[in-house]
Amino acid sequence: EFDKSRISSVEMDLSPQEWIWMIHHATFVITDSFHASAFSTIFKTNFVVAERHLSTDINERMLDFLRNTDQSWRWSKLADIEDIYKFEGSFKDAQHLLDKLVEESKLFLKSSFEIK
Repeated sequence: EFDKSRISSVEMDLSPQEWIWMIHHATFVITDSFHASAFSTIFKTNFVVAERHLSTDINERMLDFLRNTDQSWRWSKLADIEDIYKFEGSFKDAQHLLDKLVEESKLFLKSSFEIK
């Protein structure tokens, strides 16, 4: 069973470097942030994404990211997050898909800036 006494929250006044360091070194991340989802994937830190009730645009952005990296199973309503261990998993497929998306983005940017 998960020991809830080990949960700590992030203060909002962290620098970007401190925030990224915390995600990189966390045991598990519970977030409603697109960027925390992306960095958790990059650093292979297990995470779950909690649905935001007042911001459907960011929900769609986060769901698109999770779908594109084959991690839709990490999506949950906050009230349904009782056992975080069910959100642990391998990042092998996600990393491969993320690498592919990054490469496609680089090619798009390169072609967009070519002088014709």
